Amino acid sequence: MRTIQKNFSRKAAVKSEWRKTGILIFFGTSLFTSSSAWSADLVVPSAAAVRAGLMNLPQRFEAATGNHLRFEFGTAGTTRDKVTSGAPFDLAIAPPAQIADLTKRGFLVEGKGGPLGTTKLGIAVKIGAIKPALISPDDFKAALLNADSVGLADPSTGATTGIYFAKLLTELGIAETLKLKVKVYPDGNGAMEALARGEVAIAAGQISEIMPVPGVELVAPLPDAIQLKTVYAVGLSAKSPNREAAEKLLEIMGNSESKAALKASGFDVP
Repeated sequence: MRTIQKNFSRKAAVKSEWRKTGILIFFGTSLFTSSSAWSADLVVPSAAAVRAGLMNLPQRFEAATGNHLRFEFGTAGTTRDKVTSGAPFDLAIAPPAQIADLTKRGFLVEGKGGPLGTTKLGIAVKIGAIKPALISPDDFKAALLNADSVGLADPSTGATTGIYFAKLLTELGIAETLKLKVKVYPDGNGAMEALARGEVAIAAGQISEIMPVPGVELVAPLPDAIQLKTVYAVGLSAKSPNREAAEKLLEIMGNSESKAALKASGFDVP
């Protein structure tokens, strides 16, 4: 009889311990779920030209709101493809014509967002290298023709500068001559990093992609006659899973600190 009572008491004690453990697990899970609900993870597909100007934005955004921010940088073409793929996102950064098209097609919200800044095209060389003259279109032609190799963004990736330079070299009549000299990279930033590594002797791209890369320096903007000024704008996703946080991010992107960061990276800001 005593043995039966001992077994019963032991089972009751074990059952009680399991009940306590279950309660602790429940409350622990509830606390974890509640704390996670306070923050959001925002995703922003973006043209890579603004990367340097927005480099510190995730840290500032998290400090201000407690929410996390992840940029997915690429060309204007890859940004468009990500927006239209059906994957969730919160904001998108691209040239205004693309933003307008995505808004018209229902991917972005009308009237939510606007221009971030404008960047120009320029030529870069490694620090310490001889800088070619760059006053006229003929100077630009000579700089490319005299270089052993030239780095450019690949037009096939949808890179704004890659598409423009492919057309420009044809118009200037030097595309065929440069065919064996030109090395292409996924975007302008990649071309500048290749220049810094010594893979090419000269590179052309957006000034906002030149200035942030260590080891290279801007020679000068392209002459006005062949210059391309590219505006980048931001739009709000029509199906943002974090609408309130996304609108707060838009607000922060338009403040004076964000504008100063874009300006320092080579943008003219509104």
